[in-house]
Amino acid sequence: MESAECSYEGCHNKRSHLKTGLCKPHRRVQLQEGQLRPLRPRSRLQSPVCTGPECSRLSESHDLCKEHDSQRRRGIPLHVIGGPARSEAQKQRWAGMTDEAKAAWSARVLAGIPAERTEQHIQRLSAANRAAWRAKLIGTERPCRTCGTGFVLDDLKRWYCSKRCQRLYVQVRRHGLTVEEFRALLEAQNSLCAICRGPWRGWNGQNPHIDHCHKTGRVRGLLCASCNSALGRFGDDPVLLRRAAAYLEGSAI
Repeated sequence: MESAECSYEGCHNKRSHLKTGLCKPHRRVQLQEGQLRPLRPRSRLQSPVCTGPECSRLSESHDLCKEHDSQRRRGIPLHVIGGPARSEAQKQRWAGMTDEAKAAWSARVLAGIPAERTEQHIQRLSAANRAAWRAKLIGTERPCRTCGTGFVLDDLKRWYCSKRCQRLYVQVRRHGLTVEEFRALLEAQNSLCAICRGPWRGWNGQNPHIDHCHKTGRVRGLLCASCNSALGRFGDDPVLLRRAAAYLEGSAI
């Protein structure tokens, strides 16, 4: 009875090409390289432990751990993780931190929680550590990027205490302002519109509109939705606005 295995010596894969008697991988090698050779192993991991210098971590790619594999991909010589170069960089970063930042960092280290890990950072970790990091972060308190109010973290991608703060942060960043500059501008106007001196009225009734020059992009102030829309309808032209004011004053009874 004719064998159903690949005709290449030492290969026990199922034969798929009738004319040559080869399996699919060997047939692909024959077409691409012009000659047959033994197939490479499917798994790149030959050692369960990292083969980097003085490292006993589990290997994840090319027989290296995540840190040593990052060194390989960057084309730098493999060196000990946490060596003198890294220690010196950590000392310089620690020297540049304020006392409040040092205290907050120490508290996080004692609690076993890193500074800030997003979902993208966690995806780079090994599968064994992802669940552990998520379990450490879910349920902890994270400050809102806009108002600074702390909220209980229920989603690693969440950075705002409410949808209002999220929309406001996007609006502030779109005009090239920082949250601190926006708060200073809001405090200078006493949280009132710069034209009508009233609360934030209009279609949203919550967040102010950041008025800016459409030619230079310079931020002029904070307006309510009605005043901002009115300026836009006059094309931001002071002559038309003065003419409209004179018309209203002249036609008054």
